[in-house]
Amino acid sequence: LIFLGDFVDRGQHGVEVWVTVMKLQYENPDNVYIVRGNHEEVSTWKSYSFAFEISRKFRSKKLVQQKNAGNHASEEIRALKMFTIFTERLPVCLYLSARK
Repeated sequence: LIFLGDFVDRGQHGVEVWVTVMKLQYENPDNVYIVRGNHEEVSTWKSYSFAFEISRKFRSKKLVQQKNAGNHASEEIRALKMFTIFTERLPVCLYLSARK
């Protein structure tokens, strides 16, 4: 399977779509390929709906203390960081060669 990006900003379930694609790739690393689309650029998340979706789905009234750290971070910030790390590691292109 090849996923050609733009997983987010396509409705109310961008987070769930992205998590599903990540899970498929994790469970099938030799058969699932993911390419970054323009909506997987962190700089576009505020212009479109993904930043709002993360805020809505991961909003926390209480601050959650991170283990082994002296600072606090909300679930929203931790989710945003997780998606950012995943995004930054996606390739922007694939080269597929036919084997003979």
